[in-house]
Amino acid sequence: MSHTISIPNILVAALLLSISKIKRVALLGLPLLIVILYTCWNQEWLAKQLDDFDASGFIVLLAFFICSIMAITGLHRTFLLPARQVKRYSLYRFGFEEFRYVANYLKASLVAILFSIPFIMMTTFLESMGIPEKLTDTLATIPFVYFLSRFSLSFPAASIGKQGLGLRWSWKATQHNAWSVTFLIGFIPIITSFLLDLLPDFDSLIYTYSMWILSLFIIVMEICIISLTYNELSAESMNLEN
Repeated sequence: MSHTISIPNILVAALLLSISKIKRVALLGLPLLIVILYTCWNQEWLAKQLDDFDASGFIVLLAFFICSIMAITGLHRTFLLPARQVKRYSLYRFGFEEFRYVANYLKASLVAILFSIPFIMMTTFLESMGIPEKLTDTLATIPFVYFLSRFSLSFPAASIGKQGLGLRWSWKATQHNAWSVTFLIGFIPIITSFLLDLLPDFDSLIYTYSMWILSLFIIVMEICIISLTYNELSAESMNLEN
């Protein structure tokens, strides 16, 4: 009998786990935070460097990419592995697991885009019939979010070094919880982003930094949601195979 995941349980567990691991989370995110602050303070310079195809601008983007991947894979390990096993990994590393994470993410994104093309073409047709653009854009986004969410369990699997748990496995593991997984992994980030945009904007440095911290914590929670969803459905998948 297939197991149905509980969305409220995973959300509460992700919140509590993210808070309980906050020290490790802060350490993992420190290099990324430094890069983000640097780019925020030098936006005009960075834009000019990129416009001029200057190498220094692309080095900053590369640093952002590397720090992001190190933080994400490190968070997956923090949320999924026992503390003793987590300590075996360097805090800041870019090894085999990180390369597999990038490979899985690129493959998942490419496949999701390919499967979404027919829906994008259909929305173009709907626009020509006078359907509002905002509605058609939403309809075009749903297939991509659905497919990427279904493949996303391969990301934490790569982060903790699990072999053979790629896109096909992730698709099969999520088949009985397809829309629950899509909501947890795909739509919650969209909803939270929409709600944050509704908040008033104040000309205050403290308020700006507070919003940054809130946004970063939400991202951490979303990574934790993927980890917990993987943990629950991978256990079920292994039990069914045995």
